[in-house]
Amino acid sequence: MAVRGAGGAGVKHRDGRPIVVTGAPRSGSTFVGNVLASAPGVGYVHEPFNNEFGLVGVERNFPYVWAGAPHEATYRRLVDDLLAGKARFRTPPDYVPRPGLPARERLRDAVARPLVRSRANFMYTRTKLDPRARRYLLKDPFACFSLEWLHRSVGTDAVVLLRHPAAYVDSMLRMGWAPSLDDLRGQPELLARFPTIGELVADRPGGPLTVVESHAVWWVAIYSVLLAFADANPAMVVVRHEDLALEPVDRFAALFSQLDLELTDRVRRGIAERTGVERVVSGSEQRVHVLRRDSASAVRRWRERLDDVDVACIAAITGVTAAEHYPLAEW
Repeated sequence: MAVRGAGGAGVKHRDGRPIVVTGAPRSGSTFVGNVLASAPGVGYVHEPFNNEFGLVGVERNFPYVWAGAPHEATYRRLVDDLLAGKARFRTPPDYVPRPGLPARERLRDAVARPLVRSRANFMYTRTKLDPRARRYLLKDPFACFSLEWLHRSVGTDAVVLLRHPAAYVDSMLRMGWAPSLDDLRGQPELLARFPTIGELVADRPGGPLTVVESHAVWWVAIYSVLLAFADANPAMVVVRHEDLALEPVDRFAALFSQLDLELTDRVRRGIAERTGVERVVSGSEQRVHVLRRDSASAVRRWRERLDDVDVACIAAITGVTAAEHYPLAEW
Protein backbone atom coordinates (compact mmCIF):
# COMPACT_ATOMS: atom_id res chain seq x y z
CA MET A 1 0.00 0.00 0.00
CA ALA A 2 1.34 3.46 -0.84
CA VAL A 3 2.38 5.79 1.94
CA ARG A 4 -0.35 8.31 2.70
CA GLY A 5 0.93 11.67 1.52
CA ALA A 6 3.86 10.21 -0.38
CA GLY A 7 3.47 10.94 -4.06
CA GLY A 8 6.51 9.15 -5.47
CA ALA A 9 5.42 6.98 -8.36
CA GLY A 10 5.93 3.30 -7.70
CA VAL A 11 7.09 3.82 -4.09
CA LYS A 12 5.60 1.19 -1.85
CA HIS A 13 5.36 0.99 1.88
CA ARG A 14 3.46 -1.44 4.01
CA ASP A 15 0.41 0.28 5.38
CA GLY A 16 1.59 2.85 7.90
CA ARG A 17 2.54 6.48 7.91
CA PRO A 18 6.28 6.89 8.62
CA ILE A 19 7.27 8.63 11.85
CA VAL A 20 10.17 11.07 12.19
CA VAL A 21 11.59 11.70 15.67
CA THR A 22 13.96 14.65 15.78
CA GLY A 23 15.33 17.41 17.96
CA ALA A 24 18.78 18.62 18.89
CA PRO A 25 21.48 15.98 19.28
CA ARG A 26 21.48 14.69 22.86
CA SER A 27 17.77 15.50 23.23
CA GLY A 28 16.81 11.88 23.89
CA SER A 29 15.81 11.02 20.33
CA THR A 30 17.50 7.61 20.43
CA PHE A 31 15.82 6.73 23.70
CA VAL A 32 12.39 7.95 22.58
CA GLY A 33 12.78 6.41 19.14
CA ASN A 34 13.56 3.01 20.64
CA VAL A 35 10.59 3.20 23.00
CA LEU A 36 8.22 4.10 20.15
CA ALA A 37 9.74 1.40 17.96
CA SER A 38 8.90 -1.17 20.63
CA ALA A 39 5.25 -0.81 19.60
CA PRO A 40 3.92 -3.62 17.43
CA GLY A 41 4.44 -3.04 13.72
CA VAL A 42 7.11 -0.32 14.00
CA GLY A 43 10.59 -0.67 12.47
CA TYR A 44 13.48 1.53 13.61
CA VAL A 45 15.73 3.43 11.15
CA HIS A 46 18.80 5.14 12.61
CA GLU A 47 19.84 8.61 11.38
CA PRO A 48 19.46 8.35 7.60
CA PHE A 49 20.42 12.04 7.21
CA ASN A 50 23.70 11.58 9.07
CA ASN A 51 26.48 12.51 6.65
CA GLU A 52 28.95 10.09 8.25
CA PHE A 53 27.01 6.81 8.16
CA GLY A 54 23.58 7.68 6.78
CA LEU A 55 22.22 7.39 3.26
CA VAL A 56 24.58 7.45 0.30
CA GLY A 57 23.70 10.73 -1.40
CA VAL A 58 23.13 12.90 1.68
CA GLU A 59 25.31 15.90 0.94
CA ARG A 60 25.77 17.44 4.38
CA ASN A 61 24.77 17.20 8.00
CA PHE A 62 21.60 19.06 8.99
CA PRO A 63 20.44 19.65 5.39
CA TYR A 64 17.67 22.17 4.87
CA VAL A 65 15.22 20.70 2.36
CA TRP A 66 12.07 22.53 1.31
CA ALA A 67 9.47 22.28 -1.41
CA GLY A 68 11.00 23.60 -4.61
CA ALA A 69 14.60 23.39 -3.39
CA PRO A 70 17.20 22.62 -6.08
CA HIS A 71 18.10 19.44 -4.22
CA GLU A 72 14.52 18.42 -3.38
CA ALA A 73 14.37 15.76 -6.10
CA THR A 74 17.57 14.16 -4.80
CA TYR A 75 16.30 13.93 -1.25
CA ARG A 76 12.87 12.78 -2.40
CA ARG A 77 14.50 9.89 -4.26
CA LEU A 78 16.59 9.04 -1.19
CA VAL A 79 13.56 8.99 1.10
CA ASP A 80 11.42 7.09 -1.40
CA ASP A 81 14.14 4.45 -1.72
CA LEU A 82 14.44 4.30 2.06
CA LEU A 83 10.72 3.63 2.52
CA ALA A 84 10.76 1.12 -0.33
CA GLY A 85 13.56 -0.90 1.29
CA LYS A 86 16.09 0.02 -1.42
CA ALA A 87 18.30 2.55 0.37
CA ARG A 88 22.09 2.30 0.60
CA PHE A 89 23.82 3.37 3.80
CA ARG A 90 27.39 4.62 3.93
CA THR A 91 30.27 2.66 5.40
CA PRO A 92 31.71 4.92 8.13
CA PRO A 93 35.38 5.90 8.30
CA ASP A 94 37.90 3.62 9.97
CA TYR A 95 36.67 2.44 13.33
CA VAL A 96 38.01 4.38 16.34
CA PRO A 97 36.73 3.20 19.74
CA ARG A 98 34.94 5.88 21.74
CA PRO A 99 36.70 6.99 24.95
CA GLY A 100 35.54 5.07 27.97
CA LEU A 101 33.87 2.30 25.97
CA PRO A 102 34.11 -1.04 27.84
CA ALA A 103 36.51 -3.59 26.32
CA ARG A 104 33.70 -6.02 25.50
CA GLU A 105 31.85 -3.37 23.50
CA ARG A 106 35.04 -2.27 21.70
CA LEU A 107 35.64 -5.87 20.64
CA ARG A 108 32.03 -6.33 19.55
CA ASP A 109 32.09 -3.15 17.46
CA ALA A 110 35.45 -3.99 15.87
CA VAL A 111 34.32 -7.49 14.89
CA ALA A 112 30.82 -6.56 13.75
CA ARG A 113 31.65 -3.48 11.70
CA PRO A 114 33.19 -5.27 8.66
CA LEU A 115 30.18 -7.59 8.55
CA VAL A 116 27.31 -5.12 8.91
CA ARG A 117 29.15 -1.94 7.69
CA SER A 118 27.44 0.21 10.32
CA ARG A 119 24.92 0.05 13.12
CA ALA A 120 22.56 2.15 11.02
CA ASN A 121 22.81 -0.22 8.06
CA PHE A 122 22.25 -3.25 10.29
CA MET A 123 19.14 -1.70 11.84
CA TYR A 124 17.75 -0.69 8.46
CA THR A 125 18.34 -4.16 7.02
CA ARG A 126 16.64 -5.75 9.98
CA THR A 127 13.66 -3.41 9.66
CA LYS A 128 13.14 -3.80 5.92
CA LEU A 129 13.29 -7.60 6.18
CA ASP A 130 10.84 -7.75 9.09
CA PRO A 131 7.36 -8.52 7.71
CA ARG A 132 5.80 -7.22 10.93
CA ALA A 133 7.22 -3.70 10.46
CA ARG A 134 4.32 -1.79 8.89
CA ARG A 135 5.62 1.68 9.79
CA TYR A 136 9.14 3.04 9.58
CA LEU A 137 10.33 5.21 12.46
CA LEU A 138 13.18 7.51 11.42
CA LYS A 139 15.14 8.66 14.45
CA ASP A 140 17.30 11.53 13.24
CA PRO A 141 18.41 14.83 14.78
CA PHE A 142 20.14 15.60 11.47
CA ALA A 143 16.72 15.78 9.81
CA CYS A 144 15.59 18.69 12.00
CA PHE A 145 15.78 21.38 9.29
CA SER A 146 13.99 19.11 6.80
CA LEU A 147 11.15 18.13 9.13
CA GLU A 148 8.52 20.36 7.58
CA TRP A 149 9.33 19.02 4.12
CA LEU A 150 9.19 15.42 5.36
CA HIS A 151 5.89 16.11 7.09
CA ARG A 152 4.21 17.92 4.21
CA SER A 153 5.76 16.46 1.08
CA VAL A 154 6.55 12.90 2.13
CA GLY A 155 3.62 12.61 4.52
CA THR A 156 5.34 11.61 7.75
CA ASP A 157 4.16 11.98 11.29
CA ALA A 158 6.54 14.22 13.21
CA VAL A 159 7.75 14.26 16.80
CA VAL A 160 9.84 17.20 18.03
CA LEU A 161 11.83 16.57 21.21
CA LEU A 162 12.75 19.61 23.27
CA ARG A 163 15.51 19.62 25.87
CA HIS A 164 16.47 22.35 28.32
CA PRO A 165 19.20 24.52 26.76
CA ALA A 166 21.56 24.11 29.72
CA ALA A 167 21.05 20.34 29.76
CA TYR A 168 21.80 20.22 26.05
CA VAL A 169 24.99 22.25 26.37
CA ASP A 170 26.11 20.22 29.38
CA SER A 171 25.56 16.98 27.51
CA MET A 172 27.49 18.20 24.47
CA LEU A 173 30.37 19.33 26.67
CA ARG A 174 30.39 16.02 28.51
CA MET A 175 30.66 14.14 25.21
CA GLY A 176 33.49 16.41 24.09
CA TRP A 177 31.72 17.26 20.83
CA ALA A 178 33.05 20.48 19.34
CA PRO A 179 30.42 22.65 17.68
CA SER A 180 30.91 23.98 14.17
CA LEU A 181 28.70 26.72 12.79
CA ASP A 182 29.69 25.92 9.19
CA ASP A 183 26.65 23.66 8.73
CA LEU A 184 24.53 26.75 9.41
CA ARG A 185 26.59 29.34 7.56
CA GLY A 186 26.74 27.10 4.49
CA GLN A 187 22.96 27.14 4.00
CA PRO A 188 21.99 30.69 2.98
CA GLU A 189 18.37 29.72 2.28
CA LEU A 190 17.99 28.60 5.89
CA LEU A 191 19.51 31.84 7.17
CA ALA A 192 17.28 33.88 4.86
CA ARG A 193 14.12 32.22 6.17
CA PHE A 194 15.29 32.41 9.79
CA PRO A 195 17.28 35.67 10.06
CA THR A 196 17.78 35.26 13.81
CA ILE A 197 20.13 32.37 13.08
CA GLY A 198 22.05 34.48 10.58
CA GLU A 199 22.56 37.17 13.19
CA LEU A 200 23.87 34.65 15.71
CA VAL A 201 26.39 33.01 13.37
CA ALA A 202 27.67 36.24 11.80
CA ASP A 203 31.25 37.23 12.50
CA ARG A 204 31.43 39.60 15.43
CA PRO A 205 34.01 42.19 16.49
CA GLY A 206 34.76 40.41 19.78
CA GLY A 207 36.24 37.40 18.02
CA PRO A 208 35.01 33.81 17.67
CA LEU A 209 32.40 32.38 19.99
CA THR A 210 33.40 30.24 22.94
CA VAL A 211 32.48 26.56 22.94
CA VAL A 212 29.60 27.19 25.34
CA GLU A 213 28.32 30.08 23.22
CA SER A 214 28.52 28.01 20.04
CA HIS A 215 26.53 25.16 21.58
CA ALA A 216 23.92 27.66 22.76
CA VAL A 217 23.69 29.12 19.25
CA TRP A 218 23.12 25.63 17.86
CA TRP A 219 20.28 25.13 20.36
CA VAL A 220 18.64 28.35 19.17
CA ALA A 221 19.14 27.44 15.52
CA ILE A 222 17.57 24.01 15.85
CA TYR A 223 14.65 24.95 18.05
CA SER A 224 13.76 28.27 16.46
CA VAL A 225 13.30 26.29 13.24
CA LEU A 226 11.50 23.29 14.77
CA LEU A 227 9.13 25.41 16.85
CA ALA A 228 8.31 27.52 13.78
CA PHE A 229 7.59 24.32 11.87
CA ALA A 230 5.35 23.08 14.67
CA ASP A 231 3.45 26.38 14.84
CA ALA A 232 2.74 26.17 11.11
CA ASN A 233 1.89 22.45 11.19
CA PRO A 234 -0.42 21.65 14.14
CA ALA A 235 -0.27 17.90 13.52
CA MET A 236 3.37 17.86 14.60
CA VAL A 237 3.83 16.60 18.16
CA VAL A 238 6.08 18.62 20.46
CA VAL A 239 7.18 17.03 23.73
CA ARG A 240 9.74 18.00 26.34
CA HIS A 241 12.47 15.54 27.24
CA GLU A 242 11.98 16.53 30.89
CA ASP A 243 8.28 15.65 30.90
CA LEU A 244 8.98 12.23 29.42
CA ALA A 245 11.68 11.69 32.06
CA LEU A 246 9.58 12.77 35.04
CA GLU A 247 6.32 11.06 34.03
CA PRO A 248 7.45 8.40 31.56
CA VAL A 249 4.48 6.03 31.64
CA ASP A 250 1.77 8.68 31.33
CA ARG A 251 3.65 10.86 28.85
CA PHE A 252 4.58 7.98 26.61
CA ALA A 253 0.99 6.74 26.75
CA ALA A 254 -0.14 10.11 25.39
CA LEU A 255 2.55 10.06 22.72
CA PHE A 256 1.58 6.54 21.62
CA SER A 257 -2.03 7.69 21.33
CA GLN A 258 -1.11 10.77 19.27
CA LEU A 259 0.85 8.59 16.85
CA ASP A 260 -1.81 5.86 16.73
CA LEU A 261 0.59 3.27 18.15
CA GLU A 262 -0.49 0.30 20.22
CA LEU A 263 0.57 0.54 23.85
CA THR A 264 0.62 -3.10 24.92
CA ASP A 265 1.32 -4.39 28.42
CA ARG A 266 4.75 -5.50 27.24
CA VAL A 267 5.52 -2.01 25.95
CA ARG A 268 4.33 -0.47 29.25
CA ARG A 269 6.62 -2.77 31.21
CA GLY A 270 9.48 -1.88 28.90
CA ILE A 271 8.95 1.85 29.48
CA ALA A 272 8.92 1.36 33.25
CA GLU A 273 12.06 -0.78 33.07
CA ARG A 274 13.97 1.61 30.82
CA THR A 275 13.19 4.61 33.04
CA GLY A 276 13.25 2.99 36.48
CA VAL A 277 15.41 4.17 39.38
CA GLU A 278 16.85 0.69 39.77
CA ARG A 279 19.25 1.45 36.91
CA VAL A 280 21.20 4.57 37.79
CA VAL A 281 23.52 5.85 35.06
CA SER A 282 26.46 7.99 36.11
CA GLY A 283 26.39 11.47 34.59
CA SER A 284 30.12 11.25 33.98
CA GLU A 285 29.86 8.07 31.92
CA GLN A 286 30.80 9.03 28.36
CA ARG A 287 28.30 6.96 26.45
CA VAL A 288 26.67 8.20 23.27
CA HIS A 289 23.37 6.37 23.78
CA VAL A 290 22.05 5.06 27.10
CA LEU A 291 18.72 3.30 26.69
CA ARG A 292 18.22 2.32 30.33
CA ARG A 293 18.43 5.20 32.76
CA ASP A 294 17.23 6.81 35.96
CA SER A 295 15.18 9.34 34.04
CA ALA A 296 13.89 11.54 36.84
CA SER A 297 17.25 12.16 38.53
CA ALA A 298 18.93 12.98 35.21
CA VAL A 299 16.66 15.92 34.39
CA ARG A 300 18.56 18.59 36.33
CA ARG A 301 21.97 17.00 36.61
CA TRP A 302 23.35 19.87 34.56
CA ARG A 303 23.06 22.08 37.64
CA GLU A 304 25.83 20.04 39.29
CA ARG A 305 28.26 20.49 36.40
CA LEU A 306 27.75 23.94 34.87
CA ASP A 307 28.91 27.01 36.75
CA ASP A 308 26.82 30.15 37.13
CA VAL A 309 28.73 32.02 34.43
CA ASP A 310 28.06 29.33 31.83
CA VAL A 311 24.38 29.07 32.81
CA ALA A 312 23.97 32.84 32.53
CA CYS A 313 25.65 32.78 29.11
CA ILE A 314 23.38 29.99 27.85
CA ALA A 315 20.28 31.74 29.20
CA ALA A 316 21.24 35.02 27.55
CA ILE A 317 21.62 33.41 24.12
CA THR A 318 18.65 31.01 24.24
CA GLY A 319 16.25 32.92 26.46
CA VAL A 320 13.84 34.31 23.85
CA THR A 321 13.48 31.00 22.03
CA ALA A 322 13.38 28.95 25.23
CA ALA A 323 11.04 31.16 27.27
CA GLU A 324 7.74 29.54 26.30
CA HIS A 325 8.86 26.02 27.17
CA TYR A 326 11.51 26.71 29.81
CA PRO A 327 10.47 29.64 32.03
CA LEU A 328 12.83 31.34 34.46
CA ALA A 329 11.80 29.03 37.31
CA GLU A 330 13.37 26.08 35.44
CA TRP A 331 16.79 27.72 35.29
